[in-house]
Amino acid sequence: MLSSLSFGRDSRVNALLGAGHFLSHFYQLCLPPVFIAWQQAFGVSFAELGLAMAVMSAAAALLQTPMGFLVDRYGARPFLIGGTLMMTLSIAAMGFATAYWQVVGLALLSGVGNSVIHPSDYAILSGSVDRANWADHSLFTLSSVISGLPPLPRRRPHLCCSWAGAAR
Repeated sequence: MLSSLSFGRDSRVNALLGAGHFLSHFYQLCLPPVFIAWQQAFGVSFAELGLAMAVMSAAAALLQTPMGFLVDRYGARPFLIGGTLMMTLSIAAMGFATAYWQVVGLALLSGVGNSVIHPSDYAILSGSVDRANWADHSLFTLSSVISGLPPLPRRRPHLCCSWAGAAR
């Protein structure tokens, strides 16, 4: 049945970019459930753990515009690949953190990686998707909405294993 489905180029571009967009939101939403374990492991308050999320969000927000200029000048593809890789590796490395300051530093790196997602995605969309098919853009937008759903089953992942195992 799947072989009978035919996705056009525009739909494939939207689906691919939507997957990366999904990951940018998913990673942000997977961290707070680990806060309880991190609070105990690092001896920090929830406010301090919230600071790590604020650092991540601030880095992404402050760097999006400059990244947009760089994307326009040098092309979106290398920035999208590099930023997604930086974001993914930073979140994964949090599973190996032994101190709170490491989590904050990795959150900063993840925010820098996240800052390229929107500029790169929109540059690729506007340059490769036919204007007549902008309705396909809904796939990209939908990815950010559904990114909030997967963390629901992972509300307390550290109950089945250590927090470091849950973060990996």
